[in-house]
Order: sequence, then structure tokens, then C-alpha cells
Amino acid sequence: MESSFTCPPFDLTFESVKENLRLLRLDVRFKIILGTAEGLAYLHEESNLRIIHGDIKLSNLLERDFEPKIADFGLARLFPGDKTHISTEITGTLGYLAPEYIVHGKLIEKADVYSFGIIVLEVVCANKNNSLSQNSHSILQMVWNLYGTGMLCGAVDPILEANFEEVEASRLLQVGLLCAQAST
Repeated sequence: MESSFTCPPFDLTFESVKENLRLLRLDVRFKIILGTAEGLAYLHEESNLRIIHGDIKLSNLLERDFEPKIADFGLARLFPGDKTHISTEITGTLGYLAPEYIVHGKLIEKADVYSFGIIVLEVVCANKNNSLSQNSHSILQMVWNLYGTGMLCGAVDPILEANFEEVEASRLLQVGLLCAQAST
């Protein structure tokens, strides 16, 4: 695989990412999501070494041109092929950590998949996951609530002003929800 998964990211705060995301059409946001999924598939399935990144978030992902390039492997773990999980001290960024990892301390690929789901929601909605802020709801909770009322597209970044295909936006949000769903 090419080195596109090891390049250092442009150091962006979520607020600057949000402002720049708002300039992007949904199809460009889709490319960010797809590129991230392809990168994670490579790390988890296609690489000679299975790698769990452990800290997937927008600031570890996007280059200046908004090309997704997974970077900052400081918390990454090599995953032996014969193991189902790695028991480890819980590390990563709050708001992107899979509930299973927080509760059990067992690191599996699902940890990265959960983080990816949160990123999908952030990219489509242009909102940060504030699951730990007082008096705020997480983006995950907000999107689930809209899904439950049949108004899922209400979560899409309002700056897009309905300049998007509802079916495509709905599918992206559903992918985010499914990825960020806790395992049983």
C-alpha cells in the first residue's frame, strides 16, 4: 500500500475543520468518508500486520486538501492474527472511544469502527461529538433521535441547504449510526 496512510496530518482544531467542511459539498464529504473507510480496511484486513489505530478522529485524518490520510499512530497496536482482542490500558480521545473498550478494556477492530462512525456523523452534520460536555447531547444521540422520528436528514449540515440527495445523506448517516452502535 502506498504511504498515503503514514503522512502527518495538517494540525486542525475541530472548529477550523468544521468551517472548512462547510465549504464542501456532500459528494466531497463522501470522498472523505470513503477514503477513511478504505484506510481502516487496509489497516485491519489488507496489511501484513493487523493494526488497530486506537485514535481515529478528524485531526488525525485530514490533510490540507481534505484528503483522508490516517496518521498519528502513537496509540496504534499491532494485532496478532491469532488473537480476538488485546487487553490494554484505555487510551484514545474521549467521544471517539467505543463503549466496549471503555467498559472492558479489550481493544478490537470495533474500536476503530466506532470512531469511524462518529467521524461519519461529524462530517455529514458538521458538528463535533460532545458526548462529555455538560448540558449537551452527543451527535450520536442527536442523530439516533432524528432517526427514530423519521427525520434523519434533519441532522445534515444546514449549510448544504438541501443541496444534497436525501437518500445518499440518509445512507451515510445510517452507516455512521451502525458503526457507532455498541456491540452486544
